[in-house]
Amino acid sequence: MLLGLPEALSSITKRKFEAAKASSDLLFSPTELAIIRTSAGIPFQLRYCPSLAKKPLPKLQHATPKQKIDPFENPPPALHLADIPAADPTHFLVLNKFPIISEHFILATKPNKKQTHALELDDLEATYAVLKAWQTDSGDSEKRLLAFFNSGDHSGASQPHRHLQFLPVEGMRDSDKASDWSLLIDLIFSSPVAKATGRRLCQMRTVQQLIFCLQGHLKFLQHPSLPFTHFAYPFDSEPTGAQLFEIYNHLYDAAKAAVDTFISSNPNDFALNPTDDGDLPISYNLAMTTSGMVILPRRAEGTMLRRDDGSEIGFAALNGTTLGGTMMVKHQDEWDMLRQKPGLLDHILSGIGFPKTSPSKAKGLLQDLVVVVSLVRTLTDSFGSASDLYRKLKRKAGAKDSDDEDDRSHIQIPSRRRRRDSMFGSGKSKGDYSDSEEELIFTSSSQIRAEYERGYRKLGEPFARGDVTTHTQLQSQIIKLQQTVLNIQQDLLLSNSDDARGLHRLIEHAVPAHAAATSITTAPSRA
Repeated sequence: MLLGLPEALSSITKRKFEAAKASSDLLFSPTELAIIRTSAGIPFQLRYCPSLAKKPLPKLQHATPKQKIDPFENPPPALHLADIPAADPTHFLVLNKFPIISEHFILATKPNKKQTHALELDDLEATYAVLKAWQTDSGDSEKRLLAFFNSGDHSGASQPHRHLQFLPVEGMRDSDKASDWSLLIDLIFSSPVAKATGRRLCQMRTVQQLIFCLQGHLKFLQHPSLPFTHFAYPFDSEPTGAQLFEIYNHLYDAAKAAVDTFISSNPNDFALNPTDDGDLPISYNLAMTTSGMVILPRRAEGTMLRRDDGSEIGFAALNGTTLGGTMMVKHQDEWDMLRQKPGLLDHILSGIGFPKTSPSKAKGLLQDLVVVVSLVRTLTDSFGSASDLYRKLKRKAGAKDSDDEDDRSHIQIPSRRRRRDSMFGSGKSKGDYSDSEEELIFTSSSQIRAEYERGYRKLGEPFARGDVTTHTQLQSQIIKLQQTVLNIQQDLLLSNSDDARGLHRLIEHAVPAHAAATSITTAPSRA
């Protein structure tokens, strides 16, 4: 994705930040900085910002006391940086109204999408484009951004409108005290021990690749000295939007599997989030730089700090900046305690995440739990490919119709190729079924995944593992749908395809694939 900005992103941000600060359209809060360390010596920034303890809340005229304001619905011009991409924008960039780091800004969706839903390809594509533009425009590889995302009740998220946040790394080094501090995400990627665990990402586009993956090749980086479960994947080269989306999905699946394992051993200690409204079942933080992506599944938003007599001092809450190696407190007692007792950092970090499992147990977990969820993921990815192909065929058919109006009324699908049990019947023409089938193809991915999540919440690990029959049925539908997509794409490349027939062939396989997959993922026998 190209942002299409009239000037360098870093230049726009700096100019608008200084102007908004001078006009009080944003309220910058200076902080005191100390570096504290885990017992393993990993450095964390501890920032003390008492002014945020009294941060004003946005108000609307005639608003009721319980009415929540969406700060991204109509951001003030003084804070608005740009709509991106310039042509047909899907997102916009806006300055954070209450920053503690200079030039802290946000990427938000133009429509109000939910923070607790899965990120989409264009979210990740726009995020990487921002990271790349900041670094490229400056001509200085040391001038970088940290992107982070908070999702779920335990993640530190504060706004339901989907948004990712960006912190300039040079802004995080705003004190001499930060000279021996490094971004945590950099430490994860650079740890020699972490690298030794492997860097292969399973490319589960086909059943054969999935089987290869399950033979022990599914590996992510984890820093051995961090006290919480996390999964990281470094970029070997500049990723495409599709690759970013695939990496995100695999990281999420690994995080979800880790949470499932914890629940199976501690059923009374934690529960998944409700998913009835399309929300994801786990809370998590995601961080990204141009070097890679990391996910941190969350068990709690923070930890209550207590004095020796058990009395409460304050609640230390952490968000996605944890993966940057930084945290903030708002009260003097919290600031003093964390500096005087740095061992508390291990306790806090352990409490917000899930405990690590042994390498052998983790491998067994992925082999057990990733089977059905990965087959479901592969099938939903196949439906994504089918929907892209459907759009392409529709565009070609429309162009052909406009060029040859006489032929338009004579496009017929041979009756011998019609499925009597399909939802469009045996006597309908292209125009009769295109809308309904288009909706089915485009919504199948989300429907199948939702059915899987509901089944897992009801039946647990046996549902996630499945059995030979389930695996075989899902594999069969994947192979059929993928083969249809590949055959039609090959016909298009050879320019010997009938667009209407291609549409029919795609629908002919997508409809039963959707029905079969839905039946498989909701089968009571899966218990």
